[in-house]
Amino acid sequence: MKLKNRSPLFIFKGFTLIVIFIIVSPLSAFALLAIPVPDSEMGSLTKGTRFVGLNMTLKSQDAENPSSIFTNIEKTDNSRYKVNAYGGYFIKDLFALGGKWQYDYTKNDNSLTDNEISRVQVVKQYNTLGFIMRHYLPIDDSGRFSLFVETGVDFGYGKEVKKETLENNIDRTVTRNYVLDIGVTPGIMAFIDKGVAVEASVNVLGLRSEWGEYDFNNGERKGHNSSTDLDFTVNLLSLFLGVTYYF
Repeated sequence: MKLKNRSPLFIFKGFTLIVIFIIVSPLSAFALLAIPVPDSEMGSLTKGTRFVGLNMTLKSQDAENPSSIFTNIEKTDNSRYKVNAYGGYFIKDLFALGGKWQYDYTKNDNSLTDNEISRVQVVKQYNTLGFIMRHYLPIDDSGRFSLFVETGVDFGYGKEVKKETLENNIDRTVTRNYVLDIGVTPGIMAFIDKGVAVEASVNVLGLRSEWGEYDFNNGERKGHNSSTDLDFTVNLLSLFLGVTYYF
């Protein structure tokens, strides 16, 4: 869902309320459970524990004559991957604060057959730094398995290049954006060795705001752009898979 053509005050109020909801909800829900911390030899989730990790998600599509409602696509080649490096410290049992770095790359290449534009190519790259907090919920007496909810606030910078081919002419638009991204990511972790855990997680709620400027055909036209997206989509085909070390 995109929030556009609204007053700045309306967007700011809505943005603030959603931020508060995203940050407070997991904390309140887990606090009500008051789950004790299992005594585990595999890894600790108690106060004073540190952790570092790396996870990523990959998505790729390469097809000929895929189905489309509004236009005939002859061929498509789309791919996307995200890489996250993160770390943190448990300030209390089952609750940690930390930071992360994320690189997000997207490429879409579509060839059209019934449009004046015969080819559309888009490449996006974003780098962000962020703050995270994690709430854990052990689900077995041995402490090997736990659910968690990660709430993150990221800020970064990105670039998008879009090329549209019309016969022998190519229109090129370059967009440079700042981005503020807030999201909730639940997941499950399992210790596989002492201090080493594998994790799987998926985004279920996100708020993303972008603002910046674009340049069409090397200065032929320039301008500013902004958008705010609220996303409740759960995409089980875009899981984050990673490894985390607790010490």
